[in-house]
Amino acid sequence: MTFQPPPLPREHGAWAMLAIPLLVGLAASGRPASSSLLILPATLLLFLARYAALPAATRLAKGRNVPEGYVARRFVWSAVYLAGSAVFLLAAVTTAAPAARWATVLMAVVTGVLGTVHAALALVSRDRTLWGELIGLTGLACSATLVMAAAGRPLDGKAWAVTGLCLGYFVTSVAYVRTYRTRDRGKTDAAAACIAVHVLVLAGWIALWQQGWLPGLGLVAFVPVAMRTAWGLWRPPANVRAVGWTEMVVATGFLVLAALAVAS
Repeated sequence: MTFQPPPLPREHGAWAMLAIPLLVGLAASGRPASSSLLILPATLLLFLARYAALPAATRLAKGRNVPEGYVARRFVWSAVYLAGSAVFLLAAVTTAAPAARWATVLMAVVTGVLGTVHAALALVSRDRTLWGELIGLTGLACSATLVMAAAGRPLDGKAWAVTGLCLGYFVTSVAYVRTYRTRDRGKTDAAAACIAVHVLVLAGWIALWQQGWLPGLGLVAFVPVAMRTAWGLWRPPANVRAVGWTEMVVATGFLVLAALAVAS
């Protein structure tokens, strides 16, 4: 039995959804602090811990056969990643300003609980439902506010608006990809639902802007999102690979604009 680390996730979208809130939160934190920078490896290792354990746990939960040593290897590496994540999180909390420590712990708990719930839903094949995906996406988006809390930023409306900004992008991305897959099966009525999701997200961002929690430039981050969806609905990509590359371009554009907005 070999304990070689499990292969890294190949889904570009998963890496983008992990990186966007962390980098946007870092931009919103102002001058980088060691405490906020330590959140990045802590979150990355937590992501890898989940990725290592979940396939094995899912197979066990569904009673599927697994190769010899597969479960042990996955769980051992998950424990290693989880321990590393805890070490970095503890370092982030201890190096944060005393006034920021409880907020950092609170956001770490919120993010961890949402991620755990989403993983539990995966064991019963409910993680791809509407509410299941919203829970998972919210957990990812909350890492932006976690970074800000570690940097000493208060958990006010502006901090939560950064999470809302990232969550809005995630929701539009999932809605667009789902619509593409549904249209590929001949169901064109999903386009209306996709457009409605984008309208709701834009309305939410405008509400945050009107409250003074989101800079006006944050609304500009919706431009590449809207262009992607409008073009994709008019001329659907040739295949899933094309969808993936389009999402990477849009994710990059959103990341740049969102980071500039919250850093201004």
